[in-house]
Amino acid sequence: MRYKDLPWRHALSLFCLLASSSANQALAAAQLSYPSPEQSLGETVDFGWNIDPDALGYWLSVVDGAGARYSNYQVLGKHVTGATISGLPAGEPFTAELITIYLDGNNVTNWDTRQKTQFNSPAARISAPANSSLNSTSHTFNWNSIEGVSLYYWSLSDDFGNSWFNADVGRQTQVTISNLPTDGRTLYSNLYTVIGNNWDRVSKREFIAHTGEVAVSPIWSPSPGTTWQWQLNGEINTSFDVQMYDIDLFDAPQATIDSLKNSGRAVICYFSAGSSEIWRPDAASVPLSVQGNGNGWEGEKWLDIRAIEKLSPVMRSRLDLAVAKGCDGVEPDNVDGYTNNTGFPLTASDQLVFNRWLATEAHARGLSIGLKNDVDQIVELEPWFDWAINEQCAEYNECDQMTPFIDAGKAVFGVEYSGNSASFCPGINALNFDWLIKDIELTDTFETCR
Repeated sequence: MRYKDLPWRHALSLFCLLASSSANQALAAAQLSYPSPEQSLGETVDFGWNIDPDALGYWLSVVDGAGARYSNYQVLGKHVTGATISGLPAGEPFTAELITIYLDGNNVTNWDTRQKTQFNSPAARISAPANSSLNSTSHTFNWNSIEGVSLYYWSLSDDFGNSWFNADVGRQTQVTISNLPTDGRTLYSNLYTVIGNNWDRVSKREFIAHTGEVAVSPIWSPSPGTTWQWQLNGEINTSFDVQMYDIDLFDAPQATIDSLKNSGRAVICYFSAGSSEIWRPDAASVPLSVQGNGNGWEGEKWLDIRAIEKLSPVMRSRLDLAVAKGCDGVEPDNVDGYTNNTGFPLTASDQLVFNRWLATEAHARGLSIGLKNDVDQIVELEPWFDWAINEQCAEYNECDQMTPFIDAGKAVFGVEYSGNSASFCPGINALNFDWLIKDIELTDTFETCR
């Protein structure tokens, strides 16, 4: 369900936008943001820029000293604020160029170079297994040697404060680590070089640690235009001619899931990841220490999502149940607690860590996962999720914030509970979203915008 107890946020954002634009109109033009050392330490480099409101789109080009071009070879949409360039060789000088595309008064497109920046790719680089996946409990990490290095310092850790290695290795260029986790968490590798008295971190990589099991079927990744039905209450009506059903993980009978699957429908299973629900069969497994304020629904309390180690047994069990029942994916709800009065000092960073952890856990089981609401973190979280689902974007005037999913070819599902569909459906259809008009109890009745 949708929660919004900070109604001043949109007004404050608008005030800040107006103040900044009047203070400096030059900020309207797209400016390329060279990645920080934290982001540019591997063969994959992320670039970003601010949106130019007059732009039709953008093109990012990266060229090395010999003239070889490393680009994404496509025009990026006007709402896109970044691009990733992969396959950059080590130790090379590069020039990055951001080109902004406009439409002039004669309806002719103009390509305008707004900024160029030069940078060097790192000389030393941690080698990565295929797809940056560690599929066993032991792995040998290695890197290329650098002339003049007196020692290397290397570490391997996760988001939860656990460390598998953190020491200098002399002039070795490899380390073998055993007893690695296999639960789908992200591990972070950091390599430092010491030349003389100068320390320099030259490589940072991320690895997904899992069991090595491969899902029999590819993860369900819906594109815009996917038809769907969302029913969380009442006896599930399976007669609708739609491609996906979103139903409750615990309440949906196994026979209903089997029937939907046998008829070729994808089945998404709903559960609350950010709140406790006293009526659920696993309610006793949620520690009282992580339960905070009520969220406005009887029997529900916000969870302290910072306590992932305490919550992980419950969430992993629910994801395992989704696999056992044959769900194609999951819809974890209440994943924007940091914007609400939870009783805990949650930050935007806490929410990013928790939501990315959920996505990693789902993907490790072959489950598709959708990002529910949390519109203020769409840009950061879109790469981790397979689709988005939103409540009342027209009512809250925030539909445009979800376009990064559409730009990435991913479906945006949503619902409005009130309002005149004739007034909001045209705009939603123009954004290529898949929208329903439903009652707030989410029974079987619905209309569609398309």
